[in-house]
Amino acid sequence: MNRAPTTRFLAAIDLDGTLFGPDSRIDPANYAALERLAQHGFAIALASGRHPRNMADIAAALPMVCALVSCQGCEVSDPDRQQILSQTFMQRDAVAETMAAGLHHGFGVIAYSEHGELTPVESPEVALYRKVVHTEVVLLEAAALARERVFKVMWIGDGERLDSFLAAGGHQGCNPASADSVRSHRIVFEYVPRGVSKASGTAALAHRLGLEATQVAAFGDADNDLALFNWAGFSVAMPHARAGVRAQASVTATAGPAESAFARGVDLLLGSPWFTSAR
Repeated sequence: MNRAPTTRFLAAIDLDGTLFGPDSRIDPANYAALERLAQHGFAIALASGRHPRNMADIAAALPMVCALVSCQGCEVSDPDRQQILSQTFMQRDAVAETMAAGLHHGFGVIAYSEHGELTPVESPEVALYRKVVHTEVVLLEAAALARERVFKVMWIGDGERLDSFLAAGGHQGCNPASADSVRSHRIVFEYVPRGVSKASGTAALAHRLGLEATQVAAFGDADNDLALFNWAGFSVAMPHARAGVRAQASVTATAGPAESAFARGVDLLLGSPWFTSAR
């Protein structure tokens, strides 16, 4: 996470729905866009809700990546996690409360601990999550899970059911004082430590690199990117993001194939006054 002499900017890039296309792969155009950012003096960080181990596996195939902002900002590290800049875990009572409430409401429940992605109960929703994210989720009895240090707790459910549940305020009965909540995916609603977000994690990274918020560009497509958009000097929303997300971004990538939306967003950034005036 040391700043290279040529580093003048930081790009914080979401994975699912942004760098990854609908097939959860990186399109060649998006890979080339990462290379262009690096060539133009950007340090590149992946900023995602994914588990740090999963993100390290992804970063292994992306040599231009210098850092990971994982678990919505709960961990900040170098790409192979040999150097951890920061970690923040949920309070144990908040973990217990949010897990119990999720199960009570009939959602699949997954906890991201320092050791991996864990569930106390197998369910069709947990199986759906595995299919969408292409990751391993381990079944662990509740008593053992309670001893884990947990970054975040997720409720997994069918997108339409989650829409209805949240619209009706069903989640408001679970509101631990030490946690914040955010919808990070169509099938995911989650709880993280109070005050932790992609913005807080990226801010810690930028400080380490000697960069200001005004030198940071953010790319994303979901509600969990909003804090980052509001903090960063420049932000790019994907065209398939909901209207409220697009409204908070500096620009929205032009319409076209979803798998290369990030590349089109990079084109907008590199041609923007924000970038050209700072060169």
